[in-house]
Amino acid sequence: MSFSNFSILEQDIGLIRFHIEMSFGIFNVSTETEIYMPYLQCFSDELKNLYDHFTEKQKAVFSPIERDVDILFETGGNMGYISALINLYYDSICENNATLTCKYTIDQSFLPELIEEIETTLEELR
Repeated sequence: MSFSNFSILEQDIGLIRFHIEMSFGIFNVSTETEIYMPYLQCFSDELKNLYDHFTEKQKAVFSPIERDVDILFETGGNMGYISALINLYYDSICENNATLTCKYTIDQSFLPELIEEIETTLEELR
């Protein structure tokens, strides 16, 4: 999964747009989404808490305004592993709707880099 092309839509309310691309097996999907900077900051804070307390039941949720993607990371006594649930939604005018759901388990070692990337992006957008 990658996030790119961040841009500010409305500075006064902290609304940003960015591109999400995800590859999983034979599937490759992408979407543009919008989120308020405070919600992205909240996600970063939840990731920090998840990393700092990964042996306890913790979660980090990313759910943008457009509801075109949902990301849920959860921990809870599984020796440093995180359960990930990612849903990418496609809703078209023609009612051809589709959802790509990915569930997997990953170790928590990626979190510091992800947190740093989010924090750096937020700082650059401010």
